[in-house]
Amino acid sequence: MKNDANKSVEQHIYNLAAILKNVRNDIRKETNYANSLEKEILDYLEVYDIDIKSLKGIKLVEEYKPQQVSLEKILDVFPNSDIELILRNIVANIEIDLDKTEENLRYSCSLQDTLIKSIIKALSQLSLDSVVKVEVK
Repeated sequence: MKNDANKSVEQHIYNLAAILKNVRNDIRKETNYANSLEKEILDYLEVYDIDIKSLKGIKLVEEYKPQQVSLEKILDVFPNSDIELILRNIVANIEIDLDKTEENLRYSCSLQDTLIKSIIKALSQLSLDSVVKVEVK
């Protein structure tokens, strides 16, 4: 009896996985389609020099995307002062590019390999958070 229930649940999981795969594929297609429509609208506005204010129900919204910024550039924003105090009070969501950081440490700082490896290991443990996701092939 329990074996039948497990087989039924397994089949249900396969069905859910197939639905999930289709939904993710549809989301990708819809996102691509929305982006192409948006680009087409922006192109028409530019080519025909149409004032967006003349169109009812349509407006342009500027969105900001996160970009890679070196810590050096962040430090350049602050005046020459007690930088440690400032850094302790910054709240940030930081994604560390471990490969580029390792490359920079190796070629720009000329650090020893063992030190670089220990720094990268510490940074990876500090910066990575794991979340369990379902992958459907």
